[in-house]
Amino acid sequence: LTMVWDDGAQGMHLFVTRTAGPYPSVHLFYEARTNAWFTLKFGNRMHNPLCAVVFDGNTPTDRKVIVGSWDGYLRYLDPFATDDDGTPIESSVVIGPLLTNSLDKIMATEMQGILGEGSGTVRYDILVGRTPQEALDSTPTLTGYWNAESSGRNYTVPVNRDGYAIYLKLSATTPWALESVKMAVRGLGPVLRKGA
Repeated sequence: LTMVWDDGAQGMHLFVTRTAGPYPSVHLFYEARTNAWFTLKFGNRMHNPLCAVVFDGNTPTDRKVIVGSWDGYLRYLDPFATDDDGTPIESSVVIGPLLTNSLDKIMATEMQGILGEGSGTVRYDILVGRTPQEALDSTPTLTGYWNAESSGRNYTVPVNRDGYAIYLKLSATTPWALESVKMAVRGLGPVLRKGA
């Protein structure tokens, strides 16, 4: 375990790397501004940190987190990097679950994604299930892609998927920015509750 404070990101990195070999690892980042923990993985397992230190310069902008990796290189964490030393950086966010107050079955009928200017292509997945956990663990029932052409506004796509819990998962391997998502959702009512 290695912990370092990242002044630029206003948070603490907790690197969890097995020393028996360059195994895939899941690391943690605590963001002080939101009081939340996030997970992160390096796309190349040889980049997992064996050691880390904060290099303190004279000004706050000179402070960098330096990590030593399995391949013998020292690297610094750059918030503006578009790849991890040649390996694409994968990112994702899960929005949801969409539920009713009485946990009735609901249907997502259509949606539209609006990406920020200059955003990369974003993949969307619709996940449905009888419970939020089942939906989160499920195979996507609908997959597609949004791009930033036409001022970021994408065409409205039919969804027509129903479940007791619905998630929207967005992922990409290039830098991307989401302005908004519009999704039409309607409850299917108490009649279907009886068949659950």
